[in-house]
Amino acid sequence: KLLTSNSENPYLMWDNSTRAELQDFLETQCAQREHQPLTDIQFSYSGHATELVIGNVFIRLYNNQPAFPIKNPKGFLLDLLEYVRLYQPSQRGDEPSDPERNDRVTMALQALSNVINSNPGLEIQCIGHFRLLFPLLSLESCRNIQQSALKVISSVTRNQECISDVAASNVLVYMLLALYTIEESRSVCLDILYALVSNTAVVKDLYAKGGYIYVLDLLFSAGVPEVQTKCAELLGRLCADKLSGPRVRLALDKFLPPAICDALRDSPAQCPSLLDTNQENPELVWDDESKRKVGAAIASLARRHYAAQRKSHDAVLTLPDTSIVGINSKEVMVGGVYLRLFNNNPGWPLRKPRDFLSSLLDTSIKQLNKDGTDYDLLEVVVTALVNLLQSHPMLADQVPSLGYIPRLCVLLHSHHPPQACHAILRILHQLSISDVCIGSMGQTDVLRPIQMTMKENAELVVLGCDTMARLFLANKDPLVKQALDVELVPYLLGLLDGRLDKMEHAARSKALVVKALKSMCQSVLYGAQVSAILNNSQVWTNYSQQNHDLFITNAPTQNYLTGVPMTAGYLTQGSSQTLPNSPPPLETDTS
Repeated sequence: KLLTSNSENPYLMWDNSTRAELQDFLETQCAQREHQPLTDIQFSYSGHATELVIGNVFIRLYNNQPAFPIKNPKGFLLDLLEYVRLYQPSQRGDEPSDPERNDRVTMALQALSNVINSNPGLEIQCIGHFRLLFPLLSLESCRNIQQSALKVISSVTRNQECISDVAASNVLVYMLLALYTIEESRSVCLDILYALVSNTAVVKDLYAKGGYIYVLDLLFSAGVPEVQTKCAELLGRLCADKLSGPRVRLALDKFLPPAICDALRDSPAQCPSLLDTNQENPELVWDDESKRKVGAAIASLARRHYAAQRKSHDAVLTLPDTSIVGINSKEVMVGGVYLRLFNNNPGWPLRKPRDFLSSLLDTSIKQLNKDGTDYDLLEVVVTALVNLLQSHPMLADQVPSLGYIPRLCVLLHSHHPPQACHAILRILHQLSISDVCIGSMGQTDVLRPIQMTMKENAELVVLGCDTMARLFLANKDPLVKQALDVELVPYLLGLLDGRLDKMEHAARSKALVVKALKSMCQSVLYGAQVSAILNNSQVWTNYSQQNHDLFITNAPTQNYLTGVPMTAGYLTQGSSQTLPNSPPPLETDTS
């Protein structure tokens, strides 16, 4: 039945013409009188002359019927790879191109992709052959071969063992160059790279080859949302790599604001729209001019790197010395936050408040340690720090573990100019709202430098009194012991004895001093010693029985996380009671 019916599949091309050719040949052979050995007989079908046959498979028919079951797929795959190896075009460009030969190689690559897709797990047989497949991507004059090679590579990158072999083969550079040049296949290239960078070695190689600059360029210039989103996803995955991710992130920081870099990792799908939207908030200042400037710088760098990498695959990408996004920017940025905008809007929901806190403290201490301190900058930084702690009071509990409190106390003790002392005292004053910070200060020599600063800078006495009132209100015995050791009680009594009279807010300062002294008397271990000193003071008898709430002037309040209004620096807290304007009614004597 097979002989008399027509059939066309990857293993058999049989129709009326082939039957007729075979019948004519047999009749001719039978008519010959001389006997010929079978090995000497030459016969072929004219219809098969133009067909590409590899591994006894008609490649054209197989590509038209990719689901057709192959009897020995492993052997067929190896035959296809061998054919590509033998007939691939020269990559040197010193040989004339053969269109027919190129078409046959393209067909072989298509069949290779089909057999891999139809036989899951077969892609592992490509291990050891990636130095054959990846260089095909550099055949810019043979675009069909490039496209077909991409399909094969896309099929094999589903397998982690194949990805590991790609990493070991040192062929990633061909994919990077293809990403930059094959415009119509950029989406496929990005998918392949996204799969490849699941391997840490590939991420390291991509970083070393500067491949991220091509991805950045596409993120800005592709103009296709799908491609831009895939670029963002790829960059985000690069940054997430444990080994080389931080280095990639540092490189991206040269071009992008920190907020956009974080968006690449956290929400890549929103990055294209984020780049197209004008923003001005404490964490992102971005407009059309910023995008144009950054995009132009990236495109120029990508062009230069591509030209160098084509000549030498070991070309190194040279990054700019300074951040492109920060050029000509008048804004002061610390920890990824623009301080002016933050101070104008301290309630802004920060992405990384703890990191911002650490950066502010670092910047403050660096400025204080510099020979030529920029006091205007220091003022802005400290104001931001105070605003941050007021908006996020629980953050203050993190400061002791970071080790900043002893450093601040040492700096305050080292006879800095009044502006520096004021900055440090503002920080300590704000930290004194935290019981954890107060406990840490009890283990540090904090009262001596505060007392010394108040003695040397009369304008800081009020702030110092407020800070001490907060500290002693926490009832920490180590702080009371410090006060006794540095003879703080006599100093505070001296302030009550008239030293504050010529100062602004004298009444409030006296109330704070009295509150601090009364709090010290509550100490279990040292309260008796403090009380003994106070009882021997004539000055104290004038203040100890007074209601010092009357001395407190109005001060701004701060709403804390609990939603309860709390007064920063007040001696007393609580709800006030409104008195009636009219006297109570007279009682009627009913007796």
